[in-house]
Amino acid sequence: MAATHTVSPLEALTDAASAAARGLGRLFEDLKRAREAAALFDAYDRLTEAELAKKGLTREQIAGAVYRQVFETRQMGS
Repeated sequence: MAATHTVSPLEALTDAASAAARGLGRLFEDLKRAREAAALFDAYDRLTEAELAKKGLTREQIAGAVYRQVFETRQMGS
C-alpha cells in the first residue's frame, strides 16, 4: 500500500508564499542585472574608438562584452 502525505492548508499557503518570495527575489535580481548591463553599455558606448581599442574592443563587440561581464560572470559565481 502506498503511503500518502496530506498537507494542511497552512502548510500549503506557507509553501506558496515561500515560492512567490523566491520568484520575486529572482525578478528583482534580474532587474538589477539589466540595469547594470544598460549602464555598462552606455559607458562603453560613450568611449571613443581609441578608448575601446585600449580595452581590446571594437564598437561591434560592446554588446557581447557587456553580456559576458554582467551575466556570465554572475552565473559562474552563483
